[in-house]
Amino acid sequence: GGSFGGGGRFLGAPGSAAPLRWKRVGLRHVTYLWLIRFVGPMLFAATLVHTVPPLPVVAFAAAYATVQMGVILVNTAEDYPEDVEAGLKTTITALGLWRGISLAVAMTWLGGVGVVAILGGLFQKEGVDLSSSGAVPAAAFGCLLSGIAVTRVRSRMPRGDFDASLRDVRRGGRLVPFWLTFVAWASLLSAYVLYRHRP
Repeated sequence: GGSFGGGGRFLGAPGSAAPLRWKRVGLRHVTYLWLIRFVGPMLFAATLVHTVPPLPVVAFAAAYATVQMGVILVNTAEDYPEDVEAGLKTTITALGLWRGISLAVAMTWLGGVGVVAILGGLFQKEGVDLSSSGAVPAAAFGCLLSGIAVTRVRSRMPRGDFDASLRDVRRGGRLVPFWLTFVAWASLLSAYVLYRHRP
């Protein structure tokens, strides 16, 4: 128990602290967080049920992690001036504010489409009515809401005006916890419905 807790604290240490300098690795920053925050834990949980996680589970973990990390990038972008001043090399500081939010938009939409498509395929495979529980429509609505919200943040950013762009990012970032939570609960509800319908 102690070693597992120690490992968790090790991985959960501040991003700029040694030995894991997650916030000093540029574009790899988003990849590391994608693996450590979402894909890794989800696949680990899947191994408690399956020796090897089925391909749809792996695909869903990847898609879910992508939409969530797309949203989290908006939150990360809020700290752009502080990160630059501290010499941190996050994905956002490596790409710049506009391109960083553009990446967030792409990840949110790509991941959202993947989440809905995979859930829809799993429901059909298990013979579960897509509309009966409201789970998949809720997940679709959450992903759509997140995609529109992140896209709106970028559309409001005036190119060439850094201060105004940062204000728009920070304004949009206030809703990040809501977007993340809605998608998470809708996905959890979908997983529960699938579990209940399995023989």
